[in-house]
Amino acid sequence: MKILVVRNDKLGDFVLSLPCFSLLKQTLPNTHLTALVPEYTKPIADKFPDIDEVITDDNSIFSLTKKIKKQNFDAVIVLFSTTRIAIVTLLAGINKRIAPKTKIAQFLYHKPLLQKRSLSLKPEYQYNLELVEYFLGSDNIQLTPPFWQLEKTIKVADNTIIIHPGCGGSANNLNIEQYAKIANKLSAEKPELFFAITAGREEEKYALDLLEKIKTNNKKLVKNLNLMELVEYINSCDIFIGGSTGPLHIAGILNKKTVAFYPNLRSSTALRWQTLNQENKRLSFSPIKSEQDMSLVDINLVVKETIKKFL
Repeated sequence: MKILVVRNDKLGDFVLSLPCFSLLKQTLPNTHLTALVPEYTKPIADKFPDIDEVITDDNSIFSLTKKIKKQNFDAVIVLFSTTRIAIVTLLAGINKRIAPKTKIAQFLYHKPLLQKRSLSLKPEYQYNLELVEYFLGSDNIQLTPPFWQLEKTIKVADNTIIIHPGCGGSANNLNIEQYAKIANKLSAEKPELFFAITAGREEEKYALDLLEKIKTNNKKLVKNLNLMELVEYINSCDIFIGGSTGPLHIAGILNKKTVAFYPNLRSSTALRWQTLNQENKRLSFSPIKSEQDMSLVDINLVVKETIKKFL
């Protein structure tokens, strides 16, 4: 059997879809699984062990339809539905088409599933897995982390904590002063800690500002990494601290310890965007008595709980 799985939006969303491939492989080990992803998440799709093949979404209708039609897929599971993808999978002649029952696109699928994701009653990765279970006809399949185990290929200082202060266009994040306060308070309690500040291409100035405000000499800026280099760097560290972004979810699927910050908006909560690491390896914090004002996150509590649980 050949199955196409579509998750062609942001990095974190794609990472939260990876357990779907593992569940399909676990249940149907001889199935050939293809991922449809955007160009910038392709490096992860290429390396994830339960993905056999990758198709890059070129944001078209007709050329993408032609690419997919050639593959003669038996089924497609669309984890993030758009009208364009609904049209493409229909025109490609895939008979079994599973997707969320949402918006006008639902009428172009063979078997849409009503999920009401906008209510954010469960984690995003569980909504994704529901669609796979719906396809398999079973909702009693056990799947637990870690979902991606990599060998450590990069040598970093002992007790390295990554702080990723950027937001990558995703949910609201803490400000630089808050991150500096976290690092300085942790360092005062645990002088042996080393801080690696990671930054995307457009976030270097932001990261340098944070680096300057961290008082210890045990620190460095980590920049200009491609996506798989970032994955390998995160995998080599002990703790990841950051907002609800793609790098946080990379840390989660690698089963690293995470300290994460989320707004209280229904669409952005810690529950909806829960990371994929084990429960004893994750902490999450949101602003007190506010939906979006991240300056109201209790930094003293963040430091206290991080030391108590992870250090």
